[in-house]
Amino acid sequence: MALTYSYASLRNSIMAWTENSGPDMQAVLDEIIGLAEIQIARESDLDVFRKYARSFFGPGDRFLSKPTDMIIDRHMEVEVGGEKIELARKDTSYLNVFWPDAAATDVPRFYSDWDEENFIIVPTPSDAFPVELAYTCRPDGLSADNPTTWISTNAPDLLLPACMLWAIRFEKGEAQDRDNWQSAYDQALARLNREEMGRQRRTESVTGEPRGTV
Repeated sequence: MALTYSYASLRNSIMAWTENSGPDMQAVLDEIIGLAEIQIARESDLDVFRKYARSFFGPGDRFLSKPTDMIIDRHMEVEVGGEKIELARKDTSYLNVFWPDAAATDVPRFYSDWDEENFIIVPTPSDAFPVELAYTCRPDGLSADNPTTWISTNAPDLLLPACMLWAIRFEKGEAQDRDNWQSAYDQALARLNREEMGRQRRTESVTGEPRGTV
């Protein structure tokens, strides 16, 4: 039977591996699991964490709201006359030099972070152009109400080391233990990314070549 974790079994495994089931550890287990899940989402490139947000630019409005569940943006495309054009990501200082007059409008070409909630778009959109944002989302985490996730089912060998790294930080554990779990995490992350490459493999009968080496 394949190993998988549920919310309850992962909590028990963390306490077993740390040999600590005291009230202080139990009080932070959800935080440890949540931090581990976010770390995996940031450091892996899995389609399961990819989402798309579609909306419209506001004419004369150079700001676009970020999705509330976004961790990292992947790319942004604007549709002009039925053609999709990818916006280039630039530093805000570049945008200010390239398009100093916010009141002037044109077809958007660049974007950057403005603050935690908004992107800045340059040039300021001249029309309600359709826009699509691809991004890495913050996954729904394990909880009593959500007892399993894609990671807990498909990558338990990555989830446990990630949790243990945060548990060791909490316990101020030994450097050797941290290094051992870091090695286990790195190896599991590499395996998962290779598997993802295989899932994203091009149809060889059509292209004659895979997307990447597995």
